[in-house]
Amino acid sequence: MIDYDVLVPQNDHTIEYYFHEETLAGMGEYEVLFPEGSEGPAEVSATINSIRTDEQIQKLHETVTFSVNVVPEFGVLVMMILVVSFIPILLISKSKIKI
Repeated sequence: MIDYDVLVPQNDHTIEYYFHEETLAGMGEYEVLFPEGSEGPAEVSATINSIRTDEQIQKLHETVTFSVNVVPEFGVLVMMILVVSFIPILLISKSKIKI
């Protein structure tokens, strides 16, 4: 059993923090939702606290950190604007009237 923490900070604010998570397979999967307007660089840090077997517990403090770039998703308003802007293009291209 592996005991670990996952920390996701951005601009000196903690976005997500998972404390003392456990896994048997050595893997974990998380979906982190950043607040609106928080695009740009962020970090993800995973710290292994201990590895436990049937015979012993090995205390560790190993951390790996990597950078991610947060990109905003298209909102509903942006999608509506895109659809409305494509309608005239489609109508003009499908019509028999040549401009």
